[in-house]
Amino acid sequence: MINAILFDFDGTLINTNDLIFQSYNHAFQKVFHRDIKLEEFLKFYGRPLRKSIIEEYGDDGYELVEVYRVFNAENHDRLIKKFHGTTEGLLLLKENNIKLGVVTSKRREMVLKGIDFLGYNNMFDALVTLDDTIKHKPDPEPILKGCELLETSPENTIYVGDSIFDIIAGHAAGTKTCAVKYSLTSKEELLSHNPDYYCDTIFDFAKKIVQENKYE
Repeated sequence: MINAILFDFDGTLINTNDLIFQSYNHAFQKVFHRDIKLEEFLKFYGRPLRKSIIEEYGDDGYELVEVYRVFNAENHDRLIKKFHGTTEGLLLLKENNIKLGVVTSKRREMVLKGIDFLGYNNMFDALVTLDDTIKHKPDPEPILKGCELLETSPENTIYVGDSIFDIIAGHAAGTKTCAVKYSLTSKEELLSHNPDYYCDTIFDFAKKIVQENKYE
């Protein structure tokens, strides 16, 4: 019986793809005086911003992160969108008494900004952000923290995300996992990490879980 669902945030619950890409590109133009290449962008997709940038670009990474964050905050509301079926899926899960939480490598301030903008304020029972754990995905610590806050076991939980790091972290934590088809990561790469579910929308995923729970 599944009694809890934990979600990644960017690229899973909220369409920040344009915002994130434009933030990276703006930072690269400012610091390196060039556009970011797609293969460079995809290397950071689903990873903590500051750690991954500084690991890749050394001292220049500190400036990249600062420029990125300023642009990202200033253009947040203009560039974010809802994914089709997400609101309906979250509501269906809540109506069936499934606990919901967010586990993300994003800063709490910006997560709350996105939740508020999309009207999801009363949707989640737990929130684990970059600020709440020492280790981050693909390490399982954030997901285990989410399970703890929801007072559920990993075995009764599914972690839903859009990157291979989400799937790896979920498996390591002992949860089931779900990958979303609208990810920027290719289907082949996502499926190579063996998610338990692969869904078109959060609504489709929710219907499947509610149906499966009825037969448990």
